[in-house]
Amino acid sequence: MRSCRWRLFGQSLDEIEPQTVDLRTVVQDVGKKRGVEVAVGPDEVKLEVADALLRFALDSLVETMTENYPTEGTPDLALQLRSTGEAGDRTALISLKGSHLELEGILPEPEKDAVPNQGRMAVFLAKEIIRMHQGHIHAGPGIQGTEILISLRSC
Repeated sequence: MRSCRWRLFGQSLDEIEPQTVDLRTVVQDVGKKRGVEVAVGPDEVKLEVADALLRFALDSLVETMTENYPTEGTPDLALQLRSTGEAGDRTALISLKGSHLELEGILPEPEKDAVPNQGRMAVFLAKEIIRMHQGHIHAGPGIQGTEILISLRSC
């Protein structure tokens, strides 16, 4: 089994062994923990991922976004999992939908000789973990309000 290589500040973490995980379980666990409605399909969405790191990343992002709902809870927030492609070329798409969603806390891209001075380290790490899984985070208007879209592939 190959190992995920994660480069952060010149360091590599190559001892992480990916495992095949059904992402429906990961998304459902994060949604339950954060009190967010979850929609997953009946078909498995299996990818080779660093399970604990991916769970940390998704939980950190959802936690940051739910902070925009300090008093009313998260009534209109929803996580949705979809996938595209076939087995070896599968991409998982995780959407977080609702109002008042902001990717607050994500540090700006590093610049030469600059010191990061805003954002949260947990969200920065989440972004790097998603990148390790050949993924991206996109934010923008969706059909039912703001949507955050996270794409992931096997690491």
